[in-house]
Amino acid sequence: MKLRKILIICLTAMLLACFCISAGAAELKLNQSGEQVEQLQLKLIALGYLDNSCKTGYYGQATKNAVMSFQRDNGLQADGIAGTKTNQAIESKLAGVDTTKVYGPGDTSDEVSALQLLLVQKGYLSSYSVSGVYGQVTKNAVMRFQSDNKLVCDGIAGRKTLAKLLGIQLEDNSIKTNYIQPDKKKLEALFATLNDKQKDEIYLLSQLITAEAGGEPYEGQVAVGSVVLNRMEASGKSMQDIIFAKNAFSVVKDGKINKIPTEQCRYAAIQSYFGAKPVSSAQYFNMKNIESWASKNKELYRIIGNHAFYI
Repeated sequence: MKLRKILIICLTAMLLACFCISAGAAELKLNQSGEQVEQLQLKLIALGYLDNSCKTGYYGQATKNAVMSFQRDNGLQADGIAGTKTNQAIESKLAGVDTTKVYGPGDTSDEVSALQLLLVQKGYLSSYSVSGVYGQVTKNAVMRFQSDNKLVCDGIAGRKTLAKLLGIQLEDNSIKTNYIQPDKKKLEALFATLNDKQKDEIYLLSQLITAEAGGEPYEGQVAVGSVVLNRMEASGKSMQDIIFAKNAFSVVKDGKINKIPTEQCRYAAIQSYFGAKPVSSAQYFNMKNIESWASKNKELYRIIGNHAFYI
């Protein structure tokens, strides 16, 4: 948590440096024009208060109405004037890209809008594409940025990509983003904080991971665990309900889940249990190149080892 707080503080500072209309600057209001107005409009677009076509650099009635809507939603005086308090509130809303997360196709949130705004500022994305939806256009922009910065060119905005976008030097000891091999000491420390019921859930999850991905790379094992946690988060159901749901996992039906879990799969279970998301919000997976319900009805997010993961 300490590292996460540091990252958020760093992120906020970077966003303020990149996008801020400083507190000492003149307030913006009706009939003004210029670069500061255009930047304000871009932020309002990112936050969903203004249509893309309104990025004109002119503070007209549409911009005033957007500012007033934002002010009302955030407990500010709804006068349509972008003064210090309003600008600070806008910056606070935009400071939302969490560098401990992974963003990819299918994600929809204010955090994605903030990510898109970063790509706009870097020249990789048009302001008209700031929508809060991580679609193909955003994926292509991320891939271009990754290619130019000698990063893995997969179109997924993970820790290294976000750090490069923000110019932040991150420690390489985050248990949420090290998928090469488990950090046993840290994971055991986390496991020790759990109660008996939670430890039982870890055991069940590690059994499933062993049965489904025992021979896969560690990242793929963590990914299988994160699929279960994603389903729990989306449905509000318990881990037992998710794993033993009818036709959810073939290894439950054929009894393979009853094997004693491997040590590595146990660590993968712990890491996914504590929030690691190498496949973002994906809730489905199957063997790659196999036709399935997910392959026909869901969007392919990525392939790890022999498994394809879908959102």
